[in-house]
Amino acid sequence: MIPASNEESWIDILTFVEEFPETEHWIRWRSIISPVLHRAIDAGYNKLFRVGSSMHHILISTLDHHGLRGEPHVTLKVTEDSRIGIYYSRSNIHFKSASNEEIVDPELAFPVLTRYLQHLWTETQDEPIPAILRRKNTA
Repeated sequence: MIPASNEESWIDILTFVEEFPETEHWIRWRSIISPVLHRAIDAGYNKLFRVGSSMHHILISTLDHHGLRGEPHVTLKVTEDSRIGIYYSRSNIHFKSASNEEIVDPELAFPVLTRYLQHLWTETQDEPIPAILRRKNTA
């Protein structure tokens, strides 16, 4: 079932992540990505952005519908060396390079994600950046 709201999409993605197999690889993957998703929800980003997945990548957009069709979005990817890749693009990062990307240690991912989401907001919305996204989320 396709989530009707931004908030529902975040609940769905957390459920999706928790349902990954209980293997060493997926336990490690989940332990890296889940804290970033929970921190984003705690910051209120689930009210502003829709989240989804493409295989094992997490995709975040300002769209009001399910499914990307070439629109700008942010992708989160767990790398082989247990870091987090954060990408700004209009397409699947497997097929076309992102216009911006950073690979960071998991503890640095949230501030970088916040910066990428600020950029996404300014590129896709006519409204000023909301206060919850403007504040410094580096602690």
